[in-house]
Amino acid sequence: MQIREIIVKFEKKHPLDLQEKWDNGGIQVGNKNDEVKNILCTLEITEESLDYAIQNGCNLIVSHHPIIFPNVNNIQFDDFKGKKIIKAIKNDICIYASHTASDVSGFNEFLFEKIGYKSEGKIILTEGGYGYGSIASVDDSLDKIVLNIKEGLGLDKVNFYNANNEISRIGFISGSGMDFINEAISLGVDLFITGDVTHHVAMDTLEKGCSILDISHEGSERLFADFAEAFLLNEKLPENVQIFKYYNDEKYLPKII
Repeated sequence: MQIREIIVKFEKKHPLDLQEKWDNGGIQVGNKNDEVKNILCTLEITEESLDYAIQNGCNLIVSHHPIIFPNVNNIQFDDFKGKKIIKAIKNDICIYASHTASDVSGFNEFLFEKIGYKSEGKIILTEGGYGYGSIASVDDSLDKIVLNIKEGLGLDKVNFYNANNEISRIGFISGSGMDFINEAISLGVDLFITGDVTHHVAMDTLEKGCSILDISHEGSERLFADFAEAFLLNEKLPENVQIFKYYNDEKYLPKII
């Protein structure tokens, strides 16, 4: 089976034309006509994830975040991105990224279910019935919600901004979702869960009576490896093709110190 055949399967479920105009998903480097050997699923293209792919004979990496983003003006070995791109090319590795295309077509719901909740709707709708975020009415206490998040996403810590409000409806957007907080509040959300929340946005949100759990960008999306793996396991891949996962926790996940 050629790499391009796997990409076609993936894009039937997560069409690339769903991505935002500023995004750069799709094939980043490599030859899509190569026969697939093994596959690595990961959130980020790092030196470590590339080395792990090489060690395990992977010639296809499916990542969430594109390595060529927002732009790469040149590829040189003394540049940290250029070095990784050159390493991938030298080792005949094809890198494919599905970023916002996956965000609006199932990744967010996958994560929401991982923390124990079923989506009752989107926070932001896009064309074709797709969209960002998940919302749900809950009876759980704050402690239970936090425990669900830590256990479901494999996190040691979360940051809590307390509006001293009762929690009956939660909203979740993976990655950096603070731009959608007002839309979530308009839908009755009183606890918003996302990453990358800045101080001033947090303070404004508290003034509006909505609490926040900032679980970090990496923390909210680290299970993309599981999401991509789950899709691939449902496809008819050659029996000799193995699927590997790599998490970047040691390098990028915030630590308790």
